[in-house]
Amino acid sequence: MILGVNGIRLIGKRSGVGRCIEAFLACLDELSHPFHEVRVYTPQPLGSDVRLPACATNVVLRSRLPGSIWEQLVLLHAHGSKDLLLCPSYVIPLFARCPTFLIHHGSYEGYPQAFNWWTRNKTKAIYSLSARWATGVSTVSENSKKDMVRFYAMKPERIHVVPEGVDTRLFRPIVGASVLSAFRIRICGSDSPFILYVGKPTERRNLSALVKAFGVLKE
Repeated sequence: MILGVNGIRLIGKRSGVGRCIEAFLACLDELSHPFHEVRVYTPQPLGSDVRLPACATNVVLRSRLPGSIWEQLVLLHAHGSKDLLLCPSYVIPLFARCPTFLIHHGSYEGYPQAFNWWTRNKTKAIYSLSARWATGVSTVSENSKKDMVRFYAMKPERIHVVPEGVDTRLFRPIVGASVLSAFRIRICGSDSPFILYVGKPTERRNLSALVKAFGVLKE
């Protein structure tokens, strides 16, 4: 069986979704799976800093079409109608006849104040149709699942919650008070507790609530 992966988010500067795709692919050589071939479809060749497992091949589908149209037409035509297509960034090809698995990372509708009218309604249409028509659907948290049920009118049992993981080779707890103290001094300039936020500085990340909570905590 072949696994096709929409790798458009791996092109250019990678955001959280792109990093998630890269991490997923990096694990494939270490996991047991039914795929004898993995094809990572992109409109341009992947950069040298993107790691692919030995079982994966970058299939470049060059096109002058915008990315959103490339996903719907070029990608769909190249992949065919038999094998599984993994869509890790909100959208599936709506006319796909192949089985599709969608990963949804959080509803835009939950933070309408963060987007203009056009962006909000465009994403609502394509995201909701993709989620309802996909063969399988997962999301990253119970809160995102509730949003999908609320905004997309989906049945809860169709949505699988798979929390995003942590690469423990890179991130791990600091053991020992003296080591932790030295780390704080080196990073923050003083041996004081700190709160770290990792992500885009956008309103849909609920940053205003984080700042308010920090103020309450400090008081």
